[in-house]
Amino acid sequence: MKKNGFTLIEILIVLLIMTILGTIILSLVKTSQNLYQNIYKDADAEMEARIALSYVMVKIRQNDVKDGIEVDDKNNKIIIKESKIDKTKNDYEIYFELDTAPAKGGYLKEKQGGKVQDIAKIQSFTISESKKEETDTSAGVSINKIKERMITVTVTYKDKFENIKSLTENYTIRCVN
Repeated sequence: MKKNGFTLIEILIVLLIMTILGTIILSLVKTSQNLYQNIYKDADAEMEARIALSYVMVKIRQNDVKDGIEVDDKNNKIIIKESKIDKTKNDYEIYFELDTAPAKGGYLKEKQGGKVQDIAKIQSFTISESKKEETDTSAGVSINKIKERMITVTVTYKDKFENIKSLTENYTIRCVN
């Protein structure tokens, strides 16, 4: 006798196999999507930190002139005195401001003439300065002169596992009197 069609058991077995395969495929797609989002989030956080560090270092290099830069270690900000590059007449400052939820970090900002601009979203920002002095006795009197200033900038960010990572760069300003 010849059969036309499938039995109920055959149809149920095929449906069960398709359901299992569909579940496996959906779980792979969801895992891939989560992995992509984590990698993107990590790369984005590192990119923001690099932008912040590069921005500050470029501003320091652009204004590497006598009395062109003032570092405020206590308030973690840098003050650029009348930029010689873009011919602005106003001093401006670069500083870090915490977000309303401190665990989320904050923003590196630039303030010039009352206008505030966000530079990058980062976890934290520190800037410090050390000075190397030398004693000048050529005039018969001992005078301490600053020979060079070392500015250290550190930017921190959180990676995808919520670990704090940091980027640091140093810049030496040669002081010429």
